Amino acid sequence: MSAGDLIRVLHTLEPEFGWHFVSPEVEGMVGGGSTYDESRNRAEYLVRVHLAGRTETDGTGGRTVQTVRFAHFVEEHATELQIDEPVAPSIAPPV
Repeated sequence: MSAGDLIRVLHTLEPEFGWHFVSPEVEGMVGGGSTYDESRNRAEYLVRVHLAGRTETDGTGGRTVQTVRFAHFVEEHATELQIDEPVAPSIAPPV
């Protein structure tokens, strides 16, 4: 991989639970946060941690912490909402 390898991250908003993210370039990477910024920061952190412990021969395609860059995408319906507003989980008490 060359300098500036792109990692795409898709963010979706689950209205009563918060932000969720996945990446097609990092198998099995999922996570989230209560705000878009928190979700975005966690996604970048997880990719860097993943790459920091890897080599070219173990599935990262030669990407390193130094060569990776990010493209964050937000699902269209989420843009209608405040992306910086924390989402409070609504959990009903057991009956």
